[in-house]
Amino acid sequence: MRNINTILAEIINRLIDNTDLSAAKTPGSVVRTLSEAIATYFSNIYEYITFISDSAYIDTAEGHYLDLIGAMFNLSRNNATYPYDYTKSNVYLYIDPVFNYTAANLVSKIPAGITSDNIGEDWFTIRRGTRLYNRDRSKVYSITEDVTFEGSDTKKFVNVIALREGSQYNIGANELVAHGIKETQEELFSIADYILVSNKYPITNGGDVEDDVHFRYRIKNAIASLKSADEMHIRIAALSVPGVADVIIKRHANGIGTVNVLVIGTTPLVSDGVLHAVAEACNRVAAAGNKVTVTAPIYRTIHLCVDLVYENNAVDQTSIKNAVKTKIVDYINNTQIEGEIIFNRLLDLAINTTGVKDAHISCFSSGYYIRSTGEEIFIEPLAMTNQRAGRNEKFYTNYDFIKVC
Repeated sequence: MRNINTILAEIINRLIDNTDLSAAKTPGSVVRTLSEAIATYFSNIYEYITFISDSAYIDTAEGHYLDLIGAMFNLSRNNATYPYDYTKSNVYLYIDPVFNYTAANLVSKIPAGITSDNIGEDWFTIRRGTRLYNRDRSKVYSITEDVTFEGSDTKKFVNVIALREGSQYNIGANELVAHGIKETQEELFSIADYILVSNKYPITNGGDVEDDVHFRYRIKNAIASLKSADEMHIRIAALSVPGVADVIIKRHANGIGTVNVLVIGTTPLVSDGVLHAVAEACNRVAAAGNKVTVTAPIYRTIHLCVDLVYENNAVDQTSIKNAVKTKIVDYINNTQIEGEIIFNRLLDLAINTTGVKDAHISCFSSGYYIRSTGEEIFIEPLAMTNQRAGRNEKFYTNYDFIKVC
């Protein structure tokens, strides 16, 4: 470490090496010469003081210094997380329905000379660690437990986790399309091609290392939470889960000592994996005696039939139909909890599409979507007017529900 004598020696050497002392013949020139010699040191001190000041405040601190501020409130930056789904209701292996085979049928196709602990008279086991892939194999998931097909089985749900962490390894619905059974189980080589894989819902709970902006937001909320500790802690915990866009917290939802967290996802349908992660996060911070329940919105489906009148020069009608359908799907799925769909807005979206001269809606209906099964119930016609979602309801649609002609 440099002390005052070292700095003084540097200043003297700087004067000797860079200054013509014989030219300093007036008091002003002497002062200027000395000022120039020590200005660098004053500049460095000023920059250091500014740096210390910036690092001491939440709004300006960055990196390690923001971590130190967070530590004062017992907060640490979220690490990158692995996408996973442990619900056993999303990712599944199944026997190709084209062949109408069961597990027992497949076992009979294994050559007689092949024996293994993973094969029985009418059953076979796919081992834990078997890999599942998206189409270009850029995203890899692993089965976390052995899964056995036996007798009349044709489909088995499995728990999975990505092999790499970060949001870039999240997947959309039906994105898992291949498996690595042949890579790890030679005894099942002859039947591996009969086995397929898919996922019903997205897996979006993989997250990146928390950046300064989001960490700073959590620190500020932690400070505010000193005034309303439990509710704010639950909110912060829920919002820290990847895949969560917002939450609605209702105290005493099921009586004194209960809290309900209604989760709004970053995707149109909240996955069971996200709900499970939110429940774990919230229960870790909830005050003693409080029971936290985590739920998804009630999804009200919307079906539409849109008839278009095309401009005379409209050539690619397929692209026009797809553009109208995309606008309507985005509009409906982006409505808020207990929000309203404006009927004329649906027409405006269609009419204001390039190539469309006019449009009208010929059918309009609604039902309720069951996330766990992918089924729709209680479908009934709607009046051709604005529609408002009820308590805890959110409108939902997809490309199959919107018909454009």
